[in-house]
Amino acid sequence: MTNTLYIDNIDIYATYGVFVVEGGYKSLVAYPPLKEPEKNDWAEMDGIEVDLSEPKLDTRDFSIQFGALPTADIAGLITLLKNGAFHSFIFAQLGTAKYLRLVSNNAYTGTLNSLSSFSLEFADDFPLFRNVNNLNLGGRNLILNSDIDVTKQAGDASFFCWLPLSTPLEVGKTYIVSADVHTGDYEYPNVSDNVADYTNGYPVPFNIPFVALHASKSIRVWHGSGMQVGRISKIKLELGNVSTPWTNAIEDITPQISIHSDYVYQSPLSTVTPYTGYKVDGKELSDYGVVMLEGTNASILKAGTLKKNQTVNVKSQHGATYDGGRVKLQSNDVTLKCGLRATDLQEFWRNYNALIYDLTRENERTLEVASLGTTNKFYYKSATVEQFFPDDTVWCIFSLNLVFTLS
Repeated sequence: MTNTLYIDNIDIYATYGVFVVEGGYKSLVAYPPLKEPEKNDWAEMDGIEVDLSEPKLDTRDFSIQFGALPTADIAGLITLLKNGAFHSFIFAQLGTAKYLRLVSNNAYTGTLNSLSSFSLEFADDFPLFRNVNNLNLGGRNLILNSDIDVTKQAGDASFFCWLPLSTPLEVGKTYIVSADVHTGDYEYPNVSDNVADYTNGYPVPFNIPFVALHASKSIRVWHGSGMQVGRISKIKLELGNVSTPWTNAIEDITPQISIHSDYVYQSPLSTVTPYTGYKVDGKELSDYGVVMLEGTNASILKAGTLKKNQTVNVKSQHGATYDGGRVKLQSNDVTLKCGLRATDLQEFWRNYNALIYDLTRENERTLEVASLGTTNKFYYKSATVEQFFPDDTVWCIFSLNLVFTLS
């Protein structure tokens, strides 16, 4: 459970004994609602006239369900979240990150350390973010600025580079260094700190375990041969003796999620979902990895509600006098029940973010359903997530709440 959620660069499981329970992320994933647009509801027209020249997503409050070890320091976690308004949340298990603020911590009662679960309510004031890369699940990389590619030319001295660490080595603990080595079989990379050498010519592939002898704040990766060309990249230092695929240090990721950054649009690209016959503005929803689930067609086809005309109802007469000179329909709230599949989290976030971006472009959208022979103008209103499974093949079941304007 370590290495799944960092708040302000702190692993909350390792530090506080707290973790997100299974299914606890679904509210986090849900799209924010649209800010209520200006509109006119004319009695002599079907539907509504809506100003969607500049649609904007709203802030939203949501809860995350946590589990806690018997010795959990929940009070310490709350103290962290109360220290300033906004905090960086790096969801390594989900491959995404956000700035959130605590709204409520009243979801638990009793003795804190006896709890097995609790929930906290957060606010997301920044619904669209710059894409954050390299959030793959794996051991925490302790090397800062490790996304490097260094080449030593033939005849150069054996020195490669000094690598600063996010935290000093702990004496007596086992670490492992891994890297991509782009050299021949006779090249031998080495690892040392500022006092001791931990290796003496490990052949590639480069996976070097060692026990720290000093509380060094950096390590040196160097080359044992001065006669050969050597190249190394993607260096990773982890606790333990098992290496995992390269990821950035958490400290290197946080600057990418500045609250002032904007989401950078990428066109959807699905590898798993076939043609479904549902189009938004001429683009197949299957392009986003989305399929329609049971109940969607019934919602699209449901009869609209009639606008109520002028009615005169006086106490001196039975019944009422109703203006039946015209029959006009109200705008219609419709729910699309959706399932989005992706082969991995990178594909999921690309398509999931592209969908809400495209749904909230200026002006009305058009929904075409081939099997029903229908075409309707609409705007996005809100969404809910019923289920979210981020492991293996990613699967998200959610509902899109739309307004058919009938314009």
